[in-house]
Amino acid sequence: MQINRRSSRVLSLSLLTAALLLTACGGTTPTAGPTAGFAQTQGTGELSQTAITGTIYRVPGPQFTTATDVTLYAINTGFKPGDQILFDAAQGPFEGFLYFPANNKGTATSPITIGSFNGRATLQVTDPNQSGIFLENVAGYDIGNLNIVGPGAGVSQKDGVIAYNTLSGNVRLNFLNFHDLNVSGFGSGGISVGGNNGFSGYTQVFIKDSITHDNRKAGIQVFGPAALPADTDYANRDIYIGNNKAYNNFGDAASTTSNTGSGILVGNAQRVTIERNVAHDNGKFNTAVGGPIGIWVYDTDRATIQFNESYNNRTNSTADGGGFDLDGGVTNSVMQYNYSHGNDGAGYLIAQYPGARALYRNTVRYNISQNDARKHGYGAIELYGEMRDIDIYNNTVFMDAVGAAEVPSALLITRPGTFQSGDGQNYDIGPISNVRVANNIFYSRNGARLLSVGGGNTGIVLRSNSYFADGPSRPASYFYGYGGNFGNGTNFYQGTAYASLAAFRNATGQEVGGVQGNPRLMNAGGGQTIGNAYQFQALAAYQLQSTSPIRNNGLNLASQFGINAGATDFYGVAIPAGSGFSRGASDM
Repeated sequence: MQINRRSSRVLSLSLLTAALLLTACGGTTPTAGPTAGFAQTQGTGELSQTAITGTIYRVPGPQFTTATDVTLYAINTGFKPGDQILFDAAQGPFEGFLYFPANNKGTATSPITIGSFNGRATLQVTDPNQSGIFLENVAGYDIGNLNIVGPGAGVSQKDGVIAYNTLSGNVRLNFLNFHDLNVSGFGSGGISVGGNNGFSGYTQVFIKDSITHDNRKAGIQVFGPAALPADTDYANRDIYIGNNKAYNNFGDAASTTSNTGSGILVGNAQRVTIERNVAHDNGKFNTAVGGPIGIWVYDTDRATIQFNESYNNRTNSTADGGGFDLDGGVTNSVMQYNYSHGNDGAGYLIAQYPGARALYRNTVRYNISQNDARKHGYGAIELYGEMRDIDIYNNTVFMDAVGAAEVPSALLITRPGTFQSGDGQNYDIGPISNVRVANNIFYSRNGARLLSVGGGNTGIVLRSNSYFADGPSRPASYFYGYGGNFGNGTNFYQGTAYASLAAFRNATGQEVGGVQGNPRLMNAGGGQTIGNAYQFQALAAYQLQSTSPIRNNGLNLASQFGINAGATDFYGVAIPAGSGFSRGASDM
């Protein structure tokens, strides 16, 4: 479990109940990064493009006069590949929910379709112990164009839509396409996919163009059992989550040991892409020490989190409430081209928890953070726990002070040691090693820290970053390192504070090529909420002015470190845009 201030493993899902009855009540492929996720290659979200080899059932209609008949048929007979069950939006809403047991199996090429005609139909769930749509040990489904409304997040104990695999033998069920759904009012997840029996789970999962809001424990979640450090397999593979909105999933105040209230989270998975999503205002009722986060993955290999906006996410504990996170056991993954702002916790967190698989080879690049880390002394970009081989480059961080009681940092790399978790147990946290931090802009105002990096770590390299402390502040001690406790109001290198970049460089040998001074951003601190992850060009506040002193003179990462920095900056501009590479998320 996650310790002290950090995010923990995803909560276990509530057990699912059996049979349901339903009654009618009234007539883009991701941009290539340093690691590969999973591209959207199947599933268009349009019923007209689904291969039809079965029967179209309209509800109400000749075959099923009421929605109750759909569930009874699924239980007693079973739907076949290519069948379509379409609800008449003009006749709804339909009270109840749908249950599809193991005799209802579609395929990737001929899925069983559940949708609407004459508009978008609504399934209204009134029983707190039942889910809206429950797929038990089956796959091959295309579910879309539906509103699914639960009895209320404070009442419901179940999920809006859930695919749950309990099969033995490490069986991955193939193909789920969930799209154009609006899911609210459920006590667990809005949309949930996963397993709880070894490495049995799902592959080729598409969750897109949907809204999950006002649920208790999560908006969208993909999950599996807790992994062991020696595990080499994953329950879920090839997961694509794109163009969704997850908001007002507030968390469960009664859950004091498992985090709740995340927007989008994926665990025990391999080859994952999370892109073009917006997650905001989640988590405010969470009381567990560890979690929640707006958008994050844990125990995952080869995840790409890109082109997302995550803002105003909260926690009611002493931990997290952040924007983005690569958490316990994540490997070969990247957070890139994202916008994080106004979160309680870190904007971009990489964190390890005891008992997880090793965490290594992850990248944070071309992201923007504005006024994250509003609580508990977080960093806008933060590394916590034992990990290795981390690259952090070409990010832009703006950090205003919060108040005398809170001392956030633009960059925080924690020290190893023994820490006490929220459950009162002590945990030993190992060192961080082999971290390269280059070509970033760290901009603080009114006394927020620029840099805090703990002693006891190895192979930490800072090169060619831009630092600027703006406005009236507490004494200007900033830059690298601390040896004491969190929240002590200064920035230390191995326990020593440095008042200037020159003093820091002379004493430590760090920051060759680093610069101190105003980077001349268009409107530092003036970034607005975008609300549409396809319109990041509107975020002009963090572009460089034509007179910026850090244009075209950043480090060439390929020649210095062998790093492939990608093809574009945050704004989609080909790099280098000028005679050389620039610092920060904007190259122009």
